[in-house]
Amino acid sequence: MENFATEFMTKLDGKLTPEQMKTVLMELEMFSANFDIEKKITEIVPYQDCIPECYKVYLVSKKIEGMSPTVIEDVQVQP
Repeated sequence: MENFATEFMTKLDGKLTPEQMKTVLMELEMFSANFDIEKKITEIVPYQDCIPECYKVYLVSKKIEGMSPTVIEDVQVQP
């Protein structure tokens, strides 16, 4: 929270008087006391674990969607 308040107050620097800055900081700290404010994480992390079985079933069903029953049977027969 302190980092959020500091960055927020930096944005207001020069736009308010020092007394107004103190008031805004005090109100911001009181208002946000009941909240957990965390910086948003936007980096992409590759998936490391195995794919759950339900996702595998879904992906297979999407892959064969639109195939005729004959094609599916032919695929099942091949080793």
